[in-house]
Amino acid sequence: MNGDDPLDDKDEKELRDALRASDAMTSAEHDDAILAAAREAAAEHARRRARRARLVPALAAAALAVVAIGLVTFTQLRPMDDTVRGDDAGLVVPPSGARLDSAPDELAWPAQPGATAYRVVLRDASAVVLWRGPESAANRLTLPTDGRRALDRAGTYLWTVEVDGGARGELGPYWFEIAAR
Repeated sequence: MNGDDPLDDKDEKELRDALRASDAMTSAEHDDAILAAAREAAAEHARRRARRARLVPALAAAALAVVAIGLVTFTQLRPMDDTVRGDDAGLVVPPSGARLDSAPDELAWPAQPGATAYRVVLRDASAVVLWRGPESAANRLTLPTDGRRALDRAGTYLWTVEVDGGARGELGPYWFEIAAR
């Protein structure tokens, strides 16, 4: 089989033998026309196969590029650590990463320009919601009994603040740990 001919010598011999064994009388020109048509069909099949062989890696590369761009965009939009930066760092109570002996009495966070209401959400370390506070216009919350009850065991807890009307829809997550008693 040469590089330009998709039919190898064995295929061509089988076609010629089949044409000779046919009950119909065929001429050499007819046989050549049938072989040319078979070559063209095999060549078209080879071209399609080659296109598919080039297409799969190109699609895989495009998918990988989309994932990479999405990952870079996501990590740039949201910092990977939970550090509060700038002038607001002292406004988070308890500070993120605090180790406490019991549930905090109060939670506080930086006021957000344009915010009309805040709502605190307490979660366990698996991010399962344990308690959702009432809406409040204040950027601090004295933790009520039911909120403190949700934090009755030693462990790590997360908290976020849902913001209505501000530029950011949510603050946090912040976290603290309650030590074993």
